[in-house]
Amino acid sequence: MEEQKHDPQLSASWVDWFVSETLKQQGHETYRRARLLAGSCFIFFFSALAGIVLALTNRPFTSPVVQVSLLTMSGLLGCLLLLRKTGKLDYAGVLFTFSLALGIIVVSIFTGGIRSNIVPWGGLIILLTFFFSRMRWGLMMTVSLGLFVLTLYTYQELGYPLPATPPMDFKRRATGLVILIAFFISNCALSWLYESSRRKAIRLMEKTFTQNKQLAKDRDLARAMDQAKSQFLTNISHELRTPLNAIIGYTELLQETLEDDGQQEYNDDLQKIHRSGKHLLSLINDLLDLAKIESGKMFVQKEIFSTAVLCNDLHHSIEWMLKANNNTFALENHLEDVECCSDEKKLRQILLNLLSNACKFTENGHISLTCTESNVDKQRWLSFAIKDTGTGIPEDKQSKLFQSFSQLGELDNPIQKGTGLGLMLTKDFCELMGGSIEVISAEGQGSTFTVHLPDMIECDPPSTAPTPSPSETT
Repeated sequence: MEEQKHDPQLSASWVDWFVSETLKQQGHETYRRARLLAGSCFIFFFSALAGIVLALTNRPFTSPVVQVSLLTMSGLLGCLLLLRKTGKLDYAGVLFTFSLALGIIVVSIFTGGIRSNIVPWGGLIILLTFFFSRMRWGLMMTVSLGLFVLTLYTYQELGYPLPATPPMDFKRRATGLVILIAFFISNCALSWLYESSRRKAIRLMEKTFTQNKQLAKDRDLARAMDQAKSQFLTNISHELRTPLNAIIGYTELLQETLEDDGQQEYNDDLQKIHRSGKHLLSLINDLLDLAKIESGKMFVQKEIFSTAVLCNDLHHSIEWMLKANNNTFALENHLEDVECCSDEKKLRQILLNLLSNACKFTENGHISLTCTESNVDKQRWLSFAIKDTGTGIPEDKQSKLFQSFSQLGELDNPIQKGTGLGLMLTKDFCELMGGSIEVISAEGQGSTFTVHLPDMIECDPPSTAPTPSPSETT
């Protein structure tokens, strides 16, 4: 059950000390019933105590009336203990009503039978039983007290004697009056306690309703702001893509022109411009993908492709990164002669992100890409493992790898700066394609990222495949 905090106004009472924290967290109605039960225990405890004092005016301490009253008081104290220590409201309610019923039965037998002033209390006990206990126990109490009253009436009407009752003198008449007054006072006290708890519970419900209404407004506002953010990212990304594509295109054209003219002195500078443009375009594509994922508009485009072509393209894409840090690369492709079916563009982006990170965090080391397949429950799975001998990842940072804007490197290292979107998008793409990603790493011992994807055997025909998003094309 969902936990609900209780109202400070509802708990600002001495009676709440006897209500366990477990009951306070089980909802408004349970909390209210527990408070009423604790208050009722005190009301009847002092009523029984007053009855003992009156009984001792004309009875010895060893009389059944006094002894059963003491037993009833003990049961009421046990009820308070159950509420405080165990939080078992039903058990406490049963002990409460059983103690009172036992007292009524014994005292009525020794104080005049069916004409005893204590008999009317039975009706109140039945009402309290239904309120504090389960329906079944309430029905049992109704039947039991009803049979007792009927038996007592029949017994007396047939002329059978009851235990000796003191003569109807002034003390006994005064005792009867006190019992009657106590009956009305107890009813008034219970009614006041019930109504007070009900009103406080209503105030708490109204307060909760107001808070929930405000939370709903805040949620709607947050959703609207999130949609506005996603729309802004989409718009600004598209605005930036247009001039970037022109820069990249003209750079490539200029490189070809200078190469044809035999002018190589500007080639390195043009390569830097081209590479920077590609990198910036990749960041913009990441922002577009992030906006599409958050808005639920990112879809899987299944197609048949060759991993041999994919791996060769990836190797060609990271060659300059390998040379920059003096790393070597090895490819072990066990899927080279096998056709695979998945979203090839997203898989390419996943592997390129992981290979780029491996190149970035490895110097004078080795990087490998291993492609394998396996069958689990008649489902073919494709696995791609990228292993490096780089810096590794501390164990305390591995849990944050795939969070938004989380970076592998420290911010004070210029080589390791980044947006922190790559691994998050990698994980989202894997899950979108029905797969997963795992990492095994230790600080100073390199890392291994493994991507597991199901082979989507039944691919859509090319004519019915969804149109790729702008972020998936260059």
